[in-house]
Formats: sequence, structure tokens, C-alpha cells
Amino acid sequence: MLHETGFPHPFILWKSNDTIYNIWYPVKDLNELNRIAKAWEAFAEHHGTDVLEPVHECVETRIDKVMLAYLQLAYEPDGLPSAEHETNFCHMKQLYLKQGSEQAVKAHIHQIIELFQSKGVERNFYCGEGLLGMERPVLIYWSFAKDEQNYLQQEASIIELMGDEYQEIHQELSHHVRKIESLDFHYVNGLSYNLY
Repeated sequence: MLHETGFPHPFILWKSNDTIYNIWYPVKDLNELNRIAKAWEAFAEHHGTDVLEPVHECVETRIDKVMLAYLQLAYEPDGLPSAEHETNFCHMKQLYLKQGSEQAVKAHIHQIIELFQSKGVERNFYCGEGLLGMERPVLIYWSFAKDEQNYLQQEASIIELMGDEYQEIHQELSHHVRKIESLDFHYVNGLSYNLY
């Protein structure tokens, strides 16, 4: 139905446990959030509100969050395969920072990127800052893998490859962090909407 009506906003559906689903929309600016809401209203008007009612009846609570991705803090090595089946799992860490420590933490992440480059690490990772709907300041980083076991294998290989310097950077970074939350997401095949 979304394809039939030309719904203009792609999204990815992830599951973080048996009862929590997460819809990720890529947006260029905050105004796009209003455009997404209006597009759903137009979809409901076109198909009738009863089309979405069964979905809404399943939802007990909803939390909206906005994150700003930092392209300059992404690590994407050349030639890394990015087949869909290699991104079925996402591990995300939310670093809740001490006030005024954002720049120091970003500097440490730059150090990690430089170390990854020098060692030829073959795994992407991305960083962003939590904005609306989140306890702040919070820096978020995430990476993808085929599944949870594949992620853990990659992590163990990276720790072994990086050596003491990697541990030292993490130790320095930890001085700026109040608490850490880890989240695992599993891609829900067939329930994401791509325009292409």
C-alpha cells in the first residue's frame, strides 16, 4: 500500500526484544518529522483509518527519539562488503557523558578511527548525538553484523588486533562517561519500506 500511494519516507524496522519494535527513519532535518506525520495522515485518508487501526491497537506505549549522526565520526573502510544479510544485527551503545566532556570524547573517537585505519580493521562503525527524547548529553555509537555471534567474534578479533593502545583510549574515554547502556537490534525482514 505504501508503494501504491508513493509514500515518500523510507524506514527500517528493528526488533530489540520480543515486545519492542523500533522504526528508524533517516531524516535530513527536524522539519521532516512533521512531513512524515502528515504523510501518514494522507495515507490513512487514502486507504481509510481502519487500515492502520490494527497496528495502533497493538501499541501500548510509544517513545520518539531523534539522533544527529556525525559523518566525520564514522568509520567505513573501502571495499568492505555491505550485503543485506551482513547487516541483520545492530549493536548500539549509548554513552551518557559528564557535562562539558563532549569534545574530549569526540577526540578519543577520532583516535579510535585513526587506529582502526592504521590496523586495517574491516568493520564499519558510526557515531551520533542523542537529541530530542533522550537524556543528555549522550553520544551514541553503533555497528552492524550478520548476527549476534558474528558481532561478538568481530569484537574479540578487534580487541586482539588493537592491543594496549585501544584499551588505553577506552580507559581515557571512560573518565568522561557517567553510564553506558547497550542495545541490540535485529532486522525484521520484510517489514521495512524502501523507496528503491
